Amino acid sequence: PANLHQIRFDRKDQVARRERATCLLRFTNGDEIWGTLVSLDGQALELETWFAGRLRAPRDTVRSLTFLPKGFAITYEGPTSLEGWSVAPTSEAWRYRDGAFTTTTIGSLGRNVNLPRLSKVEFDMTWTGQLSLIFSLYTDSVDRFDFNSSCYMFSIGPGYINLQRIQAGRGSTHLGQAQVASLNLKNSVHLELRTDCEQAMISLFADGTLVQQWKDPLGFVGQGTGISFYSQRIGPALGISNLKVSDWNGKLEDNSPAPTNTTGQVVKLVNNDKVMGTVHTIQDGKVSLSTGQTKLEVPLPRVTQIIMAGDSADGPPVERGAIRAHFADGGIVSLQLAAWNEQGVAGRNRNFGQITLKPEWIQQIQFNLGRTNAVGGGLESLGDDWPSFDE
Repeated sequence: PANLHQIRFDRKDQVARRERATCLLRFTNGDEIWGTLVSLDGQALELETWFAGRLRAPRDTVRSLTFLPKGFAITYEGPTSLEGWSVAPTSEAWRYRDGAFTTTTIGSLGRNVNLPRLSKVEFDMTWTGQLSLIFSLYTDSVDRFDFNSSCYMFSIGPGYINLQRIQAGRGSTHLGQAQVASLNLKNSVHLELRTDCEQAMISLFADGTLVQQWKDPLGFVGQGTGISFYSQRIGPALGISNLKVSDWNGKLEDNSPAPTNTTGQVVKLVNNDKVMGTVHTIQDGKVSLSTGQTKLEVPLPRVTQIIMAGDSADGPPVERGAIRAHFADGGIVSLQLAAWNEQGVAGRNRNFGQITLKPEWIQQIQFNLGRTNAVGGGLESLGDDWPSFDE
């Protein structure tokens, strides 16, 4: 185990388990769990989970609670394989390995991801050499690169992202350019596109910061519900990972880091207001808090997020021998591993105590959490000599 960094399992038949979840809980040790909040008081938090039923954690282990809008759904999250994706002009144009799509040549990669009318599409992108990628949104041509499909096409290059409206039979129209400095200064970025079809608005975020908004003066023209990536160069390596497509609530919430120079908490509301104070309880559909001498009770449907401790706050030290298990639904649970066999994966979790997981739930495990991975998760492993169990 001292020589292991991670193991990824082939779970093609695995399905996400967050259908009934009402919130995402993040903990100070890095755990992330989709579940249903039962209550929060001065000592502990209780939540209902799909993998272990009702769990209880000390209050001071909770970093944040993010509440999901009603009807929230994730239509795609991955990648876990090339299954369901169309690759052209040959099946070798894009490859899948270690949770990422990679390419070193010209070719397209597309899929119908059932984009909703209010959507959020986000992914991590890494590259070597000069960046040159076209990303198509709301396209019905997922099996090829096609200027005859009515969609929106983003040309991504060093320091910029251009947006074009593509209309079948009418050609393309340039809608504007966004300057994204990180595309010129680094070789990785997290991109996020939020689209309101009714308003014909597309908002671009880079590494969590809003950098551009476009409004199509002719109204929304996208005719499909798919996405596609088209690499335009031979030689430089390109990787796409952590791709997620989901519903969006239509709000451009503030993604700035939460203030951490206070002894209280931050409650974010649906109208983007923030209340700073002390959260006492969450129960009976209300958040009870105080700010100064004022006591408030806020209905839970008005709350989008509660930050108990900022991201810069120190978490507990990594326990020697701890592993981190990743579920297909995006959840993360760390364990001081006691046993792993066909019956279960058992161990002690810092937040919840002793728990047991079924092996088939786990998509990936990480070892040696306190150490830096010598190989890395970028494009260093794209060479043809990198060993693979399926070759």
